[in-house]
Amino acid sequence: MFWRHVVASASELEQAGNESYQNEHMSQLFDEGLSFSGFERDTLYWARGDGTYLDISGVSGLDSITDGRGLAYGDLDNDGDLDVVTVPVQEVGRLLLRNNVGQDNAFLRVSLKGTRSATDAFGAVVRVTTPAGVLTKIKAGGSGFLSSSDPRLLFGLGSEPEESYRIEVAWPSGLKENHEVIPNESVLAVEGEGLTRLESTLAPLPSPLSSSDRIFRSLALSKGQPFPLLTMSPVPHGPSVTPSWSGVGRKSLVNVWATWCIPCAIEMPELQALYPELTEAGVDLVGISVDTNADGVAPYLEAKGVDYPIYILAEKDFGKIFPGDALTVPLTLVVDETGAVIEALSGWSAETRERIESLTRPQP
Repeated sequence: MFWRHVVASASELEQAGNESYQNEHMSQLFDEGLSFSGFERDTLYWARGDGTYLDISGVSGLDSITDGRGLAYGDLDNDGDLDVVTVPVQEVGRLLLRNNVGQDNAFLRVSLKGTRSATDAFGAVVRVTTPAGVLTKIKAGGSGFLSSSDPRLLFGLGSEPEESYRIEVAWPSGLKENHEVIPNESVLAVEGEGLTRLESTLAPLPSPLSSSDRIFRSLALSKGQPFPLLTMSPVPHGPSVTPSWSGVGRKSLVNVWATWCIPCAIEMPELQALYPELTEAGVDLVGISVDTNADGVAPYLEAKGVDYPIYILAEKDFGKIFPGDALTVPLTLVVDETGAVIEALSGWSAETRERIESLTRPQP
């Protein structure tokens, strides 16, 4: 992304700030899926308790390259810890990150309802006295960019809770009230009327996507849809062809790779070893190279001892598999007898190898 500084008349500025900006810049974000800020990864930091923070973005799973512009947090499954929902600026989906760390510890969940104060009780302060110190939370109307989080205030009480705790509620009206509560309770504090204990049962979250379904989310392909018609050149060099996988009556294993891909160098000889078994099991193995310089493909295959069918994909058709400029290889696609893409495997691992080997065995 770059910025250009210009001096222009008011009418020119209006055009640059509206029609031109919307039609060109914004269309790249929402129509082409480009990044607003260079695919910066989302981050999550853990407060150590001594004034420093530890970056736990990677291990938490929050380090998405989507341009997150909205974030809300709350105990979505009522298990006593905070979960996170983020919204990318392109609005291509919502990311729900379930927190499975700390749910076995004790907690206290406080809801507030004002009477003298406004009903939502925004601005109320709740303090919980613990042996380790006083925990304080403020009831806020929103947080982050256009985001509103769980209105219930959640306090973590650790793995060895006390029998009871004293909480103080300072209402916006000026009224202060003290209450006695026990761990792992959800309570409703009504201004001037005391506490009501609430039922709080575990709420199921949506089942996690399979690894294959997650991969489809990052591709231009859709699960269950026909494999796209691609313009490709056979290796050794030959005229461009547009093979169809529809109606061949056999499954296909389509492996997308590149000579510059390090995992591909390990994967391809192993695929070569499985080639006879796959063929006998009724599965056609096909390799598709996304190298933009085709000269090195044939020598590479010769050096690796690969002789199953290989094609070089025309650069203009990259977008039929990968959105934007993101080429993620190796990528292996399972195409059924009707030509529909039914499974996607990313990278090369023991699990990927086992799944491909399973295609050589009799299917139930």
